[in-house]
Amino acid sequence: VGLFVPLDEDESNVSYQASVIRDPIATTQANIIVDTVQEGETIPFGVSFLSNEYVSYDNNMFTFASKGTYFVNFNLYIEKTTLPSINIQVNYTQNGIAQEFTIAQKGIDSIGTSTAHSLVVPCSFSHIFNINDTIQILNTSSGPITFVSNFVNNALNGIISISKIA
Repeated sequence: VGLFVPLDEDESNVSYQASVIRDPIATTQANIIVDTVQEGETIPFGVSFLSNEYVSYDNNMFTFASKGTYFVNFNLYIEKTTLPSINIQVNYTQNGIAQEFTIAQKGIDSIGTSTAHSLVVPCSFSHIFNINDTIQILNTSSGPITFVSNFVNNALNGIISISKIA
C-alpha cells in the first residue's frame, strides 16, 4: 500500500495497492548439450534448474500453461566467430499468431581475416502470453555459431529464464 505523488502539481495524490508474487514461478534452462548450432536451427536448452506449472519445455520450444505477463531473459556465449554478425531470431506466438524479432550482435569487420571474436548475445523482454503460446530461439546468422567451450565441467554456454511477473 502506498501513495503516488505525481510530478504535476495540478494532479492530486493517488493511493495504490500492489501485490508481490512470492512463489518461485520461473523456468530456467541452460545449454550444455551442444557445441554448434547451424543456420536455421533452434537453440536447445537442455538442463533445467527450476521449472514450474506455468511454462513447459519440450522439443526446443517453451509453451505457456498460464496466461500472464512474463519476463524473458537469455544470454548465449559465442566463441571464435568469424561471421560479420550473430543473428538470433526469437519466434513466439500470441493467441496462436506467429510473431518474431531478431537480435544482432556485431561479429568481425571483414570476412577472410584470421580474426575471431568471442561474445555474449543478451536479450531481455517482457510480454503478455496466453495459454499454449510458445517461444523458440533460432540461429539466423549467415552460418553456424559455436558456443563457448566448457573448459570447466558442467559450465554453461547459454541460459534462459522465464518468470511470470503478473
